[in-house]
Amino acid sequence: AAVEEAQDLFGDLEGADERVVRAVEGLFGSGVTRGCTDSPLRYCPDQPVTRAQMASFFVRALNQAPPVATP
Repeated sequence: AAVEEAQDLFGDLEGADERVVRAVEGLFGSGVTRGCTDSPLRYCPDQPVTRAQMASFFVRALNQAPPVATP
């Protein structure tokens, strides 16, 4: 879930739409994304990702999702 107020954690999201920054920071805070570098913290939105990286992203995201009710 997006954070209510952006903290400008990622140096390379400067100037991005506020909604995007809040969403990315929410994903970071919940552990779904880790960014592409730690020092400085960057998100690298224009950098391609491998299948393995995307699979890891999905696994972390699905672990955050509430269970789906089955009939």
